[in-house]
Amino acid sequence: MALAFAAYAQGRLTEAEELFRVLAFDSARELGAEHLNTLAHLTNHANTLNALGRSAEAETQHLQVLVVRERLLGAEHAFTIQSRSNLAVALMAQGKFADAEKQYRVVLATRERTLGTTHFDTLLACYGLATSLQAQSKTDEAGKLATRAADGWDATVGPAHSASVRARTLLARIHSTE
Repeated sequence: MALAFAAYAQGRLTEAEELFRVLAFDSARELGAEHLNTLAHLTNHANTLNALGRSAEAETQHLQVLVVRERLLGAEHAFTIQSRSNLAVALMAQGKFADAEKQYRVVLATRERTLGTTHFDTLLACYGLATSLQAQSKTDEAGKLATRAADGWDATVGPAHSASVRARTLLARIHSTE
């Protein structure tokens, strides 16, 4: 597994994709298709597919993992919510902004309930939802969510943190299109 992550981190995505695919296959064979380790390997494989621009394949795989995690762990489990967020990312990469928006709304609502409104991951859901809204020219709500993410990250991790900078950049893009 370390080799797959190393390949991914070094930008050797084709190699990482093959390694994650083998890990997922071997895990399914040895532990079962619905074992948490198998689902984690499938998630890593799907994320790599998305990074390679194979977003439709990533969407299918993320959806499969989401369905199993929701059934096994429940709708509000952190792994389930991360699967839903990963699905939204794959949808965004394909230009399916309205579908991504629906997923991000569920992620945000669940993270607000389970983690609170200022948790880093909740703010990440705000940011994701803002990007999907901005892509649909829904600038009023997108601006409010981007501001919430930027202000929240400024307060918790500082204005120089990459998340804060990304949120401020998104906010500037939103304001430039109004």
